[in-house]
Amino acid sequence: MRFSAHKLCLSTIFAAMLAGSVHVPADAQTRNPRAAASAPAKTAFDPNRIMTRVSQADLVAIVRQGGHTVVSEKEFGDVSVLARTPNGVLFLLIGRVCDLPDYGPGCLGLEYQVRYDADSRVTLDNINTANLTWGLTKVYLAQNEEEKDTVFVTSYTVLDGGQKMENLGTILLNVLEIAPQASKIIWP
Repeated sequence: MRFSAHKLCLSTIFAAMLAGSVHVPADAQTRNPRAAASAPAKTAFDPNRIMTRVSQADLVAIVRQGGHTVVSEKEFGDVSVLARTPNGVLFLLIGRVCDLPDYGPGCLGLEYQVRYDADSRVTLDNINTANLTWGLTKVYLAQNEEEKDTVFVTSYTVLDGGQKMENLGTILLNVLEIAPQASKIIWP
């Protein structure tokens, strides 16, 4: 999904979402922010910076660069951000594989998540269809931290060899464009 042809297609989908043609059931998206908004990031967004690991400040910079609001920090791990898009969609960025002795500080992977509260209409067939439709993301049904059934729409990026910071922002954009489309498949 990082190729320009796919980005054009996803941009068209995003425009349709903004026009209101995507329906997500009322109260379907998980929303449980427990912490207040955070202080400004210490790291500026540099689109050309090669990221071989991410820090808490990097996640905040990626969120803010996309025009999103930080809702809480470190609620889902030592390197994590819960944020909200201008349209009200909550999402998570979570650093994975962090602070290994042989690699130094920071996280070697980055997980992107959008979560929806599951209900009786969620079927594994629909989840499988969403997975087949959107290859960039993985959709699955599991319990969240509060042991409530939750539909997760996720993407994972391994930072071995490096990724431009701009690309990490583009992956976030794509996940945020795909998640409502996946929910439309899950809740037809």
